Amino acid sequence: MTAQDDGQVKGQASTDKPTVEELQADVERQREQLAETVEQLTAKADVKGRAQARLSDTTQQARARAADLVARGRDAATTPEGRPTPVALATAAGLVTAVVVTVGLVVWRRRR
Repeated sequence: MTAQDDGQVKGQASTDKPTVEELQADVERQREQLAETVEQLTAKADVKGRAQARLSDTTQQARARAADLVARGRDAATTPEGRPTPVALATAAGLVTAVVVTVGLVVWRRRR
């Protein structure tokens, strides 16, 4: 019997038909891939959910940065013993003086 006699074309390899188990495994694999694709598309289409997640991430980053800045400011404005530095005292005194002068000017102008 030659290759042409059993239904094969000369020069081509024999192709076996897949078994039922192989077909079922292939169908199951394709179902899993399709389910993953559907989940990815659903997540991509959920604009509100993505926006909320991004807002949450940004809020957490901002809070962490603010806490870091407060800690740095506190460290810069106090001595290791926890007392205010002379620069911090002078700045606070300057702010208080500016507020008192502003309030005084507003009161003085209203009386005139």
